[in-house]
Amino acid sequence: LAVSQVDTSEWTSQVAEAQALEQQGDLEGASSKLKQFADRGNGLAQFSYAWRIKDSAKPNSSELKLACSYFIKSADLNIPVGAQEAGHCYRDSVLIATDGAQLENAEKYYNIAIDNGLVASYCDIAALHQNQPSEKLNEMAGRCEQVAGQGAVYAQEILVDVYANSEGLNNNEKAIQWLEIAAEKSAKSAYRYALTLHQSGQIKPELTRFYFESAASKGYVPAYLET
Repeated sequence: LAVSQVDTSEWTSQVAEAQALEQQGDLEGASSKLKQFADRGNGLAQFSYAWRIKDSAKPNSSELKLACSYFIKSADLNIPVGAQEAGHCYRDSVLIATDGAQLENAEKYYNIAIDNGLVASYCDIAALHQNQPSEKLNEMAGRCEQVAGQGAVYAQEILVDVYANSEGLNNNEKAIQWLEIAAEKSAKSAYRYALTLHQSGQIKPELTRFYFESAASKGYVPAYLET
C-alpha cells in the first residue's frame, strides 16, 4: 500500500495503549502489544518496538538485526526517526546490502528522514562522505551547519568530526568552533574540548578545568579523573 492509503488514525492511541502497560510495570505486556500493532502495519508501533529492542540489544546480535528490520518497516511508512535509524543500520553494517551498496542504502534512508522533516540527517549524509572532498560533502556540510546553527547538538558534534577529518574538509578552525559551541550543552563535547585545550599547549588551566568540571557535572565518567 502507498503511505497515502494507510489508515494512520489509530496509530497514536494504539502506541499509548502499550505505553500504559509499560507505566504499570508490565514491560512484557507492553512489548507484546507493540509487536502486535507493529505487525498490523502501525508505523509508530514499528518504530517504538524497534527502539525497545535496540535499547537492550548487544552489538552484532540477532536482536539488533530484528530491531533494524522494524526500523525499515517504519521508514517505509515515513516515520522520520525510523528512517534515520534504518540508515544507521546500513551505515554500521548491522544490515548488509545484497549488492554491497552499504552507504547508498544508508543515504537512501537518510533522505527519507529528510523528506519527512528530520533535517539532522543532512549531517548523517555528510558523515558518510567525510573521507573524501567532494561537492556532495560541501553541500551536506553546509546544510548541516544550518541545522547546527539552530542549536542541534547532534549536528554540531557531527560537524566537529567532519571538519576535523584530515582526509576530507580538514578545517581545524571550524572543527574547534563547533566543538566549543557543542561543549556548552554536551558533556561529551565539553570533555573533548577540555582535552583539546589541554593538549594544545596553550596555558589556559582555568578554562580547561571549567570544561572538565562541566563534563563531570553532567555525569560523563571519563571527566572525573581529569578534573
